[in-house]
Amino acid sequence: MSWDLTNPVGQVMAQLETLEVALVAGERLVIVYRHARWHLLTLDEHGIRSLHFLSLPRAEMLITDWLPHGVLLPFEQVSPIFREELACKVLPTAEAYRPLLLNGWARMAVGYTTDTLRTLPVAEELVAAQVACIEEWMKQGPGGPFLSFTASCRRMRGQ
Repeated sequence: MSWDLTNPVGQVMAQLETLEVALVAGERLVIVYRHARWHLLTLDEHGIRSLHFLSLPRAEMLITDWLPHGVLLPFEQVSPIFREELACKVLPTAEAYRPLLLNGWARMAVGYTTDTLRTLPVAEELVAAQVACIEEWMKQGPGGPFLSFTASCRRMRGQ
């Protein structure tokens, strides 16, 4: 996309689109651009804990809000395992999430706080509908629903 490079938000968005960098706010919140989509990630000590697909307006809003306190970092500086986690959890297609859903390593979730968080159960008969739903999230980037990960990339690979 063509960004207004005289605007700080446009500069950051251009860098996120073209470089292997992430916008980090605090220790846990990260925005990345992968597979021609914007993503909001939350991190914990084991890697990427949750993944939100962002629409362009939501990405611009968050980046605008984060600029005063956020920092652009190369992937390696976000976390030693960040690049590996991206490869396992920020996937190019909704169908690529099928094995993660079937193994219980990813769950569809809604809610913003511990007391409102709800995840869908792992059930083979639900996975086709969940993949279709994830495909819509990827296209629309709605607020609210997200993927919650229950395992690190290394655990998923059996390491």
